[in-house]
Amino acid sequence: MKKILNIICFVAVIGAFTACSKDDEEVKTPKDTTELIGKWVKVDGLGNVDTAITEGPHLDTLKMLEFMPDNKLKVSRGKFCNFQNLKNDNQEGDFEYYSVNNSPYAGINDRIKYSKECSKGMPVTLQGNTLRIGFGNEAGTFEEYRKVVPAETPEVPETPEVPTEPTPAG
Repeated sequence: MKKILNIICFVAVIGAFTACSKDDEEVKTPKDTTELIGKWVKVDGLGNVDTAITEGPHLDTLKMLEFMPDNKLKVSRGKFCNFQNLKNDNQEGDFEYYSVNNSPYAGINDRIKYSKECSKGMPVTLQGNTLRIGFGNEAGTFEEYRKVVPAETPEVPETPEVPTEPTPAG
């Protein structure tokens, strides 16, 4: 009888550990990358979220992320997970955009995993034209980016046709 009781207790303990570990497992849910696709430039400070960043040569000195439709990420003048501007350091690799069920960061369940760094995924918040990457609100714990909009090309007025034959006066 004591042997049976020991076996039942052993099975119960194993069952309890198994049940707890399943609750702690991270579940990844892929997210649509449509909003990410394009160029994003790092902005210092919070700034105005309505400010549009227009593409042009003035961006050639700023840290930039370019998300491509084939899940490639190009990082110019820096690294994705290192919050420093490194003028001559560029990277290109694959990225994965997903949500997790058990984030240690309150309210930040979305992640971007980059094949070159951040193997566990970097917490991100995407709202409109603002992308925030990092862990908190203190300086040095996050970077903020604005989506780059293409520069508008001015319309060239059509050149009127010059008549080849003289028109009769009348």
